[in-house]
Amino acid sequence: MEQSTFVARYKEDGKPKVVSFSKALYTPESAKEWLKAKGINNFFLFFEPYPAIYLDDNTVILRGDVGFDITADNILEHVQAGRTIILNTGGGDLFEGWRIHDTIKYLNTNPSIGVIGSCMSAGTAILMATENRWMSKNSRTLVHNPWSFEVGDDERMRTTANMLEAEKIQLAELYASVSGKSVDEMLALMKEERYLNANQSLAYGFVKEIKADIELNTEIEMTNDELTTKIEEGHKGILDKILALFRKQGVIKSLVVKTADDQNLDFGEDIKEASEIAVGSPATVDGKPAEGEYTMPDGTVYVFAGGKVTEIKPPAEEEKEDPAAAALKAENENLKAQLTEAQDALKAVKDDLEAFKAQVTSDIQGFKPQPPAPPITEGKRTSYLNQ
Repeated sequence: MEQSTFVARYKEDGKPKVVSFSKALYTPESAKEWLKAKGINNFFLFFEPYPAIYLDDNTVILRGDVGFDITADNILEHVQAGRTIILNTGGGDLFEGWRIHDTIKYLNTNPSIGVIGSCMSAGTAILMATENRWMSKNSRTLVHNPWSFEVGDDERMRTTANMLEAEKIQLAELYASVSGKSVDEMLALMKEERYLNANQSLAYGFVKEIKADIELNTEIEMTNDELTTKIEEGHKGILDKILALFRKQGVIKSLVVKTADDQNLDFGEDIKEASEIAVGSPATVDGKPAEGEYTMPDGTVYVFAGGKVTEIKPPAEEEKEDPAAAALKAENENLKAQLTEAQDALKAVKDDLEAFKAQVTSDIQGFKPQPPAPPITEGKRTSYLNQ
């Protein structure tokens, strides 16, 4: 299913935050304008959610923002499969947090849900959905009042304030139900907006167990070697695409011949002109050794076996064209095809560079983790969030 939103991640007062944009309402350019109008200048746009990280067949890490990276749809498969779910989230969309909470409660399977890193805001609603909840000794939780951006007149502001207050009470009731403390005590804790360490989270009942033997040695806390390897792999993939683009553009010369049925015969860098093609010349089609017969626009037939030319059949008499016209026609077709492929390849390289830049930034943040801060969401009207 195509992602209907994209997000901008940035830092405010040294703490990471996120804004979510609907693709139906915003383009990347209009999102950038909105961010800059809010005084947010140093940000990265992300168009695809973080993928799940499988530690083994029965354990999965879900990281990122509730409502974008972590949703009821993608958490459901792990609950139904009986996997242990490890969260690392700064929160996100409160309504999606409630949806995940209620989905897990409805299944009544009490899955193992733990925290390695942080579980804050809307993420805590997910954690409270099971009795089998735990965290590592160095993790943190945080609860606070829901908040939102809003634009409108006094009536709109009052309506939003009333809705936020109702959500605040409902959250306090949830926290009170697991902590054994009063709703007023939970409201005071939410207003304080304080990070809770593992022992404090255990005392409030937000988790039932602290697993002291779990080390933060997954992608949540990457080693220097792991980060270096990942960057090198990303560089190699992008450089391979740039090299292919240069070949198509003619910076690195190679002969690609368009067949009559619109296939590309690639004779590589050793052959520069069609006149150089001879029995024994190697060629590929779609990266695979050419095999069988390939007819050219002028009627010439190249016969291949095992990726090499075994026979060159000249065009039949009735199919012969003026040699100069045929050569010009073939060259024109090849140039048109190469231009289209080069444009597509250039766009793909640009997209890869942007994604790689964003991913490296994310991984560096993972290499030196800081507790995530409350995410925010923006659409035509902002979703009401817990964080």
